[in-house]
Amino acid sequence: DLHSFPTRRSSDLKGNYKEISLFNHPNLFDVVQGDIKDCYFICPLVNLAGKLGTLQTLFNNSVSNKYGVYSVNFHVMGQIMEVLVDDYLPYNETKKEICFAKISRNQLWVALLEKAWAKINGDYNAINIGYTEESWYMLTGGPGAFYKTEQYTKEEIWLMLNDFVRNDYFISAVTHETFNEKTALEPHHIYSILLVGNVDGKRFVKLRNPWGYNHKKGASHNAHLHPANNELMRTLLGNPEAEGQIGEDYKGILYISYDELFKLCTQFSVGFFRLGWRYSKLFMTVDCNRSEYVEFVLNQISEVSLYVIQKDRKLANKASYARVNLILARVKERTGDLEFISMSHTNARGGTLTSLANEDAFMTLPPGKYVLRVKIWWKGVQS
Repeated sequence: DLHSFPTRRSSDLKGNYKEISLFNHPNLFDVVQGDIKDCYFICPLVNLAGKLGTLQTLFNNSVSNKYGVYSVNFHVMGQIMEVLVDDYLPYNETKKEICFAKISRNQLWVALLEKAWAKINGDYNAINIGYTEESWYMLTGGPGAFYKTEQYTKEEIWLMLNDFVRNDYFISAVTHETFNEKTALEPHHIYSILLVGNVDGKRFVKLRNPWGYNHKKGASHNAHLHPANNELMRTLLGNPEAEGQIGEDYKGILYISYDELFKLCTQFSVGFFRLGWRYSKLFMTVDCNRSEYVEFVLNQISEVSLYVIQKDRKLANKASYARVNLILARVKERTGDLEFISMSHTNARGGTLTSLANEDAFMTLPPGKYVLRVKIWWKGVQS
C-alpha cells in the first residue's frame, strides 16, 4: 500500500531549501525510478533531461523556494492543466530514503513531476503501470506510437530506430513479461533507447535502465559488449567514462546486441518531438462503428502531425480504451476526388498518423484541402 509511507520535506532532508535546486544542468543520470512500477513515466524523462527548454516549460517555477510549492504544466485532453504540488515526498524510515523517484544531485524536477503525475491520476497507487505514449503526450503534448515486434520484421524496426534516433525522438523498448532463459534485461520492464550503432558488422543498442543501476550486469560488463574494450564501439556508441564519472555500474547504462534486444522485446515505443510546434485542436465525440470527418486547409507546404487522444483511462475511472483508425486524404483541386495520403496503424490508446515511407508522425504536406476520417473500434471489433 503506497499510502502507508510518511512524508518528509525534501528541503528538510537536505538541510534547507538553499541546498536543493529545481534544475541544475539536468542530465539523464538525474532520472532514477523508485519503488513503484512507473517506468513508463520515468523513461520519457530521460529524453527530456537533454531538452532543457522543453523541461523548463513544464514548470512555472524556475528555482527552488522556501515554501516548497511548485506549479507543473501537463497536457490533458488538448489543454494545459496546471498542477500544484509541494515538496513533501513519501519517505521510507527504514531505508532512510525517498520512496519513489529520487532526488539526484540535489535536484527536485524528477520527483516533483512524478508527484504531479500521481496527483492528476488520483494517488501514487494509481500510477502503477501505464503506457509510455500516454505519459509522453501528457508531458509534451506530442504524439506517440508503438510498434509490436510481431507486426514488423527485425529489419523494419532497425531502420525505424535509426531514423528515430537521428531525429532525437524518445524511444523505449518493452520487454516480455517472462523470460525462459537467463538474460541481460529484466522481464516486464521498459528501457530507454539512447543510441544505435553498427560495430564491425554487429548491430548494438545503448540502453538505460530507469532504476539507475543494473541488477543484471551481463550486457554492460560482457567482454565484447563493454565499450572500454572496443575503440570503435567507444567512438560510435559513446564512452560512459566521459559521461561524468558515472560509477562502476554505469548508472543503468548498458549495451546489448540488437538481435538479442529484438528477441527480448514485445514492442518499441516512440514519442515524436519538434521544437516550436503550433497546436490546433478539436474536441469531438465519436460513436462506435461510425465515421466522423474533419476538413482542413493548408495554405502553404507544411510539416504536420495528426493524432487523436482519448481521455486517459486513469482520469476516466479506468474505462477501457477503444481502437482508433485514422485515414487522411487530399482533395484534388480540379475533380474533387480524394487522393489517399496515409492511414494510422493499430493503436490501442488513440491514433497517430504516420508516414507510409518511414513511420514518422511528422509528414510534409503540400498546400491544399484535406479530409481526415476518424473511426472508433471497440475492443478490436466494430460495435
